[in-house]
Amino acid sequence: MTKAPSVSGEGLSVVGRQTGRVKMEELALWVQVAAVLAALVAAVAAVWVGARDRRNAQRIADEDRRHAQRIAEDDRRAALRQSRLMFELDAALRLAANQRRGGSTDKDERARMGTEAAVLTGFLGPELLPHLTSELNPETDEELRRYMADPGTEEWKRRATEAHLAMLRVVRDLRAETEA
Repeated sequence: MTKAPSVSGEGLSVVGRQTGRVKMEELALWVQVAAVLAALVAAVAAVWVGARDRRNAQRIADEDRRHAQRIAEDDRRAALRQSRLMFELDAALRLAANQRRGGSTDKDERARMGTEAAVLTGFLGPELLPHLTSELNPETDEELRRYMADPGTEEWKRRATEAHLAMLRVVRDLRAETEA
């Protein structure tokens, strides 16, 4: 006896196969969605890491630039101090030679030597030459300005005093710059 095929049975097996196929397609779609989401998360993570790297690189570059500027500033100050010391050494040598001569019998030469000694002493200042400074340059800036304003002061002495004041200001500025 052969059994006749059942319509409902055949239909069920076709529906079952189609349902399996739909589930496989749905699963494939979910896998694709998961892959896209994973790629999206990876892209966002890469952008975030890249941004952090750029910020860190910028911070490091800024620190390096500030460090290089500090080194350059320190080098500039050291060069200024070295220059100042060389000028002071030259002035001290010239003053020592001037003082060692012990004067001159020629009136003009004596005046030149005295002027040179006063200028060099003013340049070197009271820290290095307290005795000579008080002897050759006893005036403060204010006293020198009053001396210049005095109608009884000869014109050549006014010009010399003005030049002396300018020299003192330059020396103060130079020392302030090199000691900063």
